[in-house]
Amino acid sequence: MIELRAGRLRCELEPEAGGGVAGLWLEGTPLLQAQGARPLVPFSNRMAHAEVVWHGTQQPLVRHTGDAPQAIHGLAWQRPWSVLDADETSAMLAFEHRPAAAWPFAFDCSHTVRLRPSGLELALGFTNQSAQPAPAGLAWRIALPRWPGARLPTEGALADWSGTLRLDGGPVPLVLRSELGHLGIVAEPDRLLLIPASHAAHATDTALLQPGESLVAQLAIELEGLA
Repeated sequence: MIELRAGRLRCELEPEAGGGVAGLWLEGTPLLQAQGARPLVPFSNRMAHAEVVWHGTQQPLVRHTGDAPQAIHGLAWQRPWSVLDADETSAMLAFEHRPAAAWPFAFDCSHTVRLRPSGLELALGFTNQSAQPAPAGLAWRIALPRWPGARLPTEGALADWSGTLRLDGGPVPLVLRSELGHLGIVAEPDRLLLIPASHAAHATDTALLQPGESLVAQLAIELEGLA
């Protein structure tokens, strides 16, 4: 576990459990649910039939559970990441994948987390390490509490997300900002799940990276009124 502090905010990271943000607190008040913000690579949401068809060949993927009909959220969100660097307010984590049944294309990925007095900044960097072109997508799975009286966004998938989402009703107004063009919204009884992504659900329009080519994504969780 890595702890970051900035101003009135405290953040915990879990490199060994998916390389994500485990929690974010404002003077003891939680602003994220458990498993608060996890990186999803090389795809997010569900991959139908737990397989990818590439160059005419079916490549089986690891299913979310043993008998599930699909793969979900890529490879790295439940696997250990290594720590490349860390200080009081920031950390850089890394994940490497070599060709396997779970995904036939080699890649490496970095996840940089920076805590500011006014919020959290996240960045993903992904590089295709295969000798052939490979599909790639980047996303985060963000879990927020269901605060009493909070006005919730409409549930579903936004294919042309504007890049800004404001949530009121919590301890402080929260604004999500990113240049990613897709946003999934799932309202559960005790939490709200947000999935900003570079591609649509079911990974139907992931980027095609040439050998050595990279893909990057950035996300900010801004807390209004803090400085």
